Amino acid sequence: MVEGNRLNLNLLRVFVKVYETGHVTRAAEELGMSQPAVSAGLGRLAKHYGQPLFRRTKNGIVPTPLADKLIEPIRKGMHVFESGLSVRDDSASYDQKRHIRISLPNLAEPTIFTPVLDQLWREMPGVTVEITPFYEVDVVQELCSGSLDLAYHAGAVIDHPDLISQHMVDGRWACITRKGWSDDFGPQTPEAYDRARKVLIDRPVAPEDMLVVYSGDRTNSEPACRVHRAWSIPQIVANSNLVALVQMPFAIFVHRRFGLDIHPPPPLATPARLEMVWHRRADADPIHRRLREMGMHSVNELVRRMRSGWPLDEGLFQGIWDADAPAGPTEAQGQVMAD
Repeated sequence: MVEGNRLNLNLLRVFVKVYETGHVTRAAEELGMSQPAVSAGLGRLAKHYGQPLFRRTKNGIVPTPLADKLIEPIRKGMHVFESGLSVRDDSASYDQKRHIRISLPNLAEPTIFTPVLDQLWREMPGVTVEITPFYEVDVVQELCSGSLDLAYHAGAVIDHPDLISQHMVDGRWACITRKGWSDDFGPQTPEAYDRARKVLIDRPVAPEDMLVVYSGDRTNSEPACRVHRAWSIPQIVANSNLVALVQMPFAIFVHRRFGLDIHPPPPLATPARLEMVWHRRADADPIHRRLREMGMHSVNELVRRMRSGWPLDEGLFQGIWDADAPAGPTEAQGQVMAD
C-alpha cells in the first residue's frame, strides 16, 4: 500500500459499486458518474493498494483475491459511516424488535435469501421476517401502502416515482434431469431439449415476462406438466423422464439432494432479470439499508463462486460471509456454470 495516499469515501463507493455490478459502465450509471471518472477511481485504488482490484476477462471485469478480501470490511465500514451521518434521536437500533415482510421468487428462497437470514439474525436478533411469493402480491401497491417492505422482483422493470429499483443479477438458467437421463436419451443438445417432455411452473401464477423465451418454431414448447410451486419440480424430475429449466443456483441447490444431473440451458433461453425494489420512505432506514446490502452481497458472492467453478454441492451456499472462503474451479462443473 502506498503510504500517505489517503482514500475518500467516493473512491470506496466506486469500488463497492464496480464489485457489485461487475461493469464499469453500469457502475458509472448507478453512481451518476461518467465512465472515465469511474475508471480513474479504479486507477487511484490500484495505486493506493499497489495492485489492481479488478482484472478483465472474456466474461467482463472480475475482482482479484485482494478485492474479495476488502469488499466486506469496506462495505461494513461505509454502512457504519453513512448510518452515523443519518442518525436521529428516533433512529432505529439494530437491537429493536421489527417485523419485515419481503416478497421473493420461489427459487430465491433457498438460495439467495438463506445466507441473508443467517447474517441478519447475527446482527439483528430482534428482527422477524415474513416471506411472501412474489406472484401473490401487487408489488407497486403494497410497497406504496407499506404492507410490503422489500421486493425481490423478477420480470419487467418497475417504473414508479415513489419506488427505487436496484438491479441484482441477470439470472442464468440450467436444465435439470434425473440421473442417467442422457444414458437413455442421448446428450442434452438443443434438439434433445426440444423433443423432451417438460415441467414448468403454471402460467397463471407466473408473469408472462418471467417465462423462458424460446424461438417461435419450437416443435415441443408446450410442457407436459405444469406445477404451482417450484419445489415440486425437482421431486417430479427425479422420478420421471421430464426435463425442467430452472435458475442455476436452484439447480445447484437441488442436484445432490434429489440425485439430479445439471445440463447447459438451451441457447435461446433468456436470462431472468432480478431487481430489488423498495419505497423511498425506507431508503435511509439503517435496518432496511443493511438488509439490502446483505441481499446484494449474497447475490454477488454466489455469482462469483459460480463463475470460478465452485463445486456443485451444498457448500456453494456456506461461508458467504467469510471473506477468506476458497473458491476453486473444477473442470466439468466450470463448463456448466461458466458465463
